[in-house]
Amino acid sequence: MNMEVSLQQASEVALSLSLKDRAALAHSLIESLDDVIPDQQGLEEAWDREIKLRIERFESGHTTDHDAFEVIDEIRDKYS
Repeated sequence: MNMEVSLQQASEVALSLSLKDRAALAHSLIESLDDVIPDQQGLEEAWDREIKLRIERFESGHTTDHDAFEVIDEIRDKYS
């Protein structure tokens, strides 16, 4: 039996699955990419530093916060 499946065939089968099964498949596929990222630890450390920097800048008054919904409304108004 030939088990080779094209991307098109795999997509068609995946899209025919139930919502729950598609979500489980998507989760499995994303998890499979974790092994591909060569320096996951370095990436997490870089994000930790960035988060700390952003918090420090906010708490020291160098940046301000904005309500996300207001920002989205402003963007919609600007580009509609």
